[in-house]
Amino acid sequence: MLFPIFGYTIDYDQQIVARNDSHTGGEYNSFTPGYLPNMSPHLWSWDYTLAPDDHAAVFVHEMVHVWQSGHGSHNLLRGFYLWVKYSDYEDSYKYNLDSSARLSDFNMEQQAAIIEDYYRVFKHLAPDSNVGTRRTEGDYAPYVAQLKAAGAFRWPSTGRTNRENIGNKI
Repeated sequence: MLFPIFGYTIDYDQQIVARNDSHTGGEYNSFTPGYLPNMSPHLWSWDYTLAPDDHAAVFVHEMVHVWQSGHGSHNLLRGFYLWVKYSDYEDSYKYNLDSSARLSDFNMEQQAAIIEDYYRVFKHLAPDSNVGTRRTEGDYAPYVAQLKAAGAFRWPSTGRTNRENIGNKI
């Protein structure tokens, strides 16, 4: 499910996914600090290939944040910046593909929303955060190609094994 989107740019063998049982950010909130997606209990699945497509789309969104972390982004700081910038954090997800042809020109939530919406369109669902008119699978393809071309996933060097690194990126 993830490989057609991310290619070799995520370390699938070391990735784990947590459940947001503490309801951080709210009962229905999923979030990814660093390398560890924390999925809402309402969306949690042992296997997102078997989950409803709209749940799997949120998982794809959270995996973009993992991808961002593995390619040098500090998502806690970027998230705090967006929280300060937008009076309603939900507004930070909205994007228009006409704004830029480069995925890197969008903020971290917009990047994740673009790739999530690509997955949604691929699964014949409507895009969730796209406020523009370009909404076809072909419109999203260049952004997915940029994601795939980003190079290898990099865990931070801490002297620990990769599995010990997961969830400790603050």
